Amino acid sequence: MKKQLLYSLSILCICMISYQSIAQTLVAGDIAIIGVNEDPGPNAGEDHSFTWIALKDIPSNEEIYFTEQGWNNNNPGTAQGFWMDNTEGHYKWTAPSGGISCGTVVRIYETSVGEVLAVDGPGTISSVLSGTGWNLLGGDQIIAYYATSARPLGVVPTFLTALHMDDSQSVSIEYDPITTWSSSSYVGSGGSASHVPPGLTNGVNCIALFNPTNPSYFETDNVKFTGSLVGTSTAIRAAINTSIQGGNWSTNNDTPFNISPLSYSPSVTYVAPCTDPTVPTVTSAPGTICDGNSALLIITGTLNDATQWHVYTGSCGGTLVGSTAGSTIIVTPPTGTTTYYVRGEGGCVTPGSCGTVTITTTTRENASFNYAAASYCSSDIDPTPTITGVTGGTFSSTAGLSINPTTGTIDVSTSTPNTYTVTYTTAGSCPNSSNVSVTINALDDASFSYSAAAFCVNATDPTPTITGLAGGT
Repeated sequence: MKKQLLYSLSILCICMISYQSIAQTLVAGDIAIIGVNEDPGPNAGEDHSFTWIALKDIPSNEEIYFTEQGWNNNNPGTAQGFWMDNTEGHYKWTAPSGGISCGTVVRIYETSVGEVLAVDGPGTISSVLSGTGWNLLGGDQIIAYYATSARPLGVVPTFLTALHMDDSQSVSIEYDPITTWSSSSYVGSGGSASHVPPGLTNGVNCIALFNPTNPSYFETDNVKFTGSLVGTSTAIRAAINTSIQGGNWSTNNDTPFNISPLSYSPSVTYVAPCTDPTVPTVTSAPGTICDGNSALLIITGTLNDATQWHVYTGSCGGTLVGSTAGSTIIVTPPTGTTTYYVRGEGGCVTPGSCGTVTITTTTRENASFNYAAASYCSSDIDPTPTITGVTGGTFSSTAGLSINPTTGTIDVSTSTPNTYTVTYTTAGSCPNSSNVSVTINALDDASFSYSAAAFCVNATDPTPTITGLAGGT
């Protein structure tokens, strides 16, 4: 039993070591290609070389695959899987014990022993793991990726960066003016063809250097990034992944460049990648918003590294109305038409474009009405109001007033004398109400009496005693 337990623990340790050795800590753009020589040299015995820079610390034993074989988004069913239908090589670079620090430059080149690569800088490079060898020429590309093995068939690897050297002047390969890589319609075996690898964005974490529409920017065999490598990883990544039109690259069609690590002077401060929020879709509820009522804004989008959705009126970034980290927010639009602008902000993101929704409020109904008089006696004819606004509403008042809720007619004889507020409320989509004061008076007390029921003609004239309301006649 002890032997069995020891054996199991040994296997577990081996598995853990194996797992740690292929830990994948980088994301797209954490490395970048900064030099390619398709021509031999500049040193004897060195050919088909490329140089890359780490824009983040890379831990011990990290494994990165490099290939010159182009990626084909349309080709999953062939023997090459998603790769262009050729036999260009795939190799694996392994970080040294202790890893490498952000800003480290590594050159990989073909030795005088055909198809055998060597490393100028830290780490080791494998023999060819897939394909027949290494032969950078004719507008090739360098693609770096994570995978469990070289060129996994039928599987999309995790791509880290790529540099495309072909200007696609070849009629057979064609040019995609949007991606500036090979046309998506190309599915052949050309070694110079490649679609943009999934997960990468041209000009952000990969680059197609050349442009077939301008002779000044036609492809050359040798390129070197000559822009500044001092600053944040964000700024340097952006500078590297800019075509030669940006002025950061030197080119030569005949003479290879010195792209050894010592020919660069990097000083890179790593900044964690920041993912901007999506531009949200914004809707409102309910469908009809009456003047003075609130509306619920429903925000559909992803904050990513932003912290809150900010809501503005006037313009995107104009007058701040409110903010929320959730997917809804309540606003009270003013009377008329208002456009709300919503975007993600906060954290490391740069505020960008806004999603919008426009709300037009609906005018409330006219609830005006009146009675012919402000007060009535309990013996009067029952009064009915005149509605000067929207008809079809209901009347109400407090206890003691006998009122018909449909017509507003007051039964004065059964109402308790008092002063009441009568409310009329309309029944449309934007109801409104108004109030009128009505007083119900009791009948006057006309009681009076004389001192006797009969008087002699020679008696003193009698005067009555008024026990009710005085002042009558």
